[in-house]
Amino acid sequence: MLNTILKSAYVRTIKEQKKRFPHANETQLEYFFTYTTGGTIEIVRKWINDVMRIPSEEVVRILETMYMT
Repeated sequence: MLNTILKSAYVRTIKEQKKRFPHANETQLEYFFTYTTGGTIEIVRKWINDVMRIPSEEVVRILETMYMT
């Protein structure tokens, strides 16, 4: 489930960034994506290091909230 959400978030993020930054070139969008995914990876890593105390659905909601802002 988390994998599907992350793939969906990737596609949504690229589309949104193209809308937000219509003059950004592919390199700039790639750097933004790298920045965004780095944060996503660290959230998942924290969740794992915290022995997955909160349900995965909560982690997904946190990520979705971050991607929507």
